[in-house]
Amino acid sequence: MTAANSLSPRAVDLNDEVLELKEAAAVLKMSTTWLEKSDVPRLKFGRAVRYLRSELLAYATAHLTHSVKRDAA
Repeated sequence: MTAANSLSPRAVDLNDEVLELKEAAAVLKMSTTWLEKSDVPRLKFGRAVRYLRSELLAYATAHLTHSVKRDAA
């Protein structure tokens, strides 16, 4: 069972912006190669792959980290 199959199905917002590979990579300011190899959620229609803008932003938010300043001793 793949990671995609283990997720419960959910509805896709038909008003969400659907992006092609180059457009999606530009949203995250990452390369297309990185995006293709990543675990970013995607839609597949046969060989066509598309990305939802909301999923890209959710992925970025989930990977947000905050630096912790350490006292210089």
